[in-house]
Order: sequence, then C-alpha cells, then structure tokens
Amino acid sequence: MYVTVRRYDGVDIEQLQQRSDTPAREGGLVGLISTYPGFMGYYMVDLGDGGLMTISIFMDQVEAEMSNETAVEWAKEHMQGILPNPPEITGGYVLRHANPQS
Repeated sequence: MYVTVRRYDGVDIEQLQQRSDTPAREGGLVGLISTYPGFMGYYMVDLGDGGLMTISIFMDQVEAEMSNETAVEWAKEHMQGILPNPPEITGGYVLRHANPQS
C-alpha cells in the first residue's frame, strides 16, 4: 500500500463544510480518484487553525501520485478561496498497518 498526505494551510473550514462539491463528497474529488485503479481509501482531517490534511491510500505509488495531480488541479478549479494555498504533499509505502478484528 502507498499513502499520500496532502496538507493545506489557510483553509476556510466553515466554507468547505458548506460546499456541496467538497473533496470528500461523491461528486467531488473523491468521486474522481475513487475510480482510479488501486484506490483503497480517502480521509479528510480538520487540523484546526485553518489546517486541513487529506490522506489517500492506494495499492501502488503510481496511482497515488496520479491522484495527487488530480487533487491539485481539482482544488485550483473548484476550491478557490477555500483552499488558497497549494498543498504540501508527502507519501510513502506502508510498512505496517492494523485493522480491527471482525
């Protein structure tokens, strides 16, 4: 698994939550990247003080990096004023993970 983390600063969280096409909505960014091969999950985290972190999980690095490019372009087109700054992007292969037992 490969995880990418995008950190945005200066985010208007209140306005983000009011938008119907936010990245986490089906018709938004997640609707796009969830169709990419190897998609495993997406999380959006409010860090407080205008900080926002998104986490995308894919099977491979290629798909994860493709989702980063899509996310940056999508934010420029759809989130002007809400996501005023480009994200800081980091990523890497998962070395260990745990899931709850059923």
